[in-house]
Amino acid sequence: MSVHESTSLVFTGFDDRATNLVIIAFISQVIRLGGQVTDIEISYMSQQYPVSSFGAIS
Repeated sequence: MSVHESTSLVFTGFDDRATNLVIIAFISQVIRLGGQVTDIEISYMSQQYPVSSFGAIS
């Protein structure tokens, strides 16, 4: 899966629903704060979860 597959938040490939919800909450908090998900934050997330497991923020 391409990281920039979609312009919407796309979360696929998770077997663990809780993990999926944690990532959604993380992204939602960033959006609420008016920020953007930076390359550093994406890098951190990709250390926790494979980049191929979650879709794009674009």
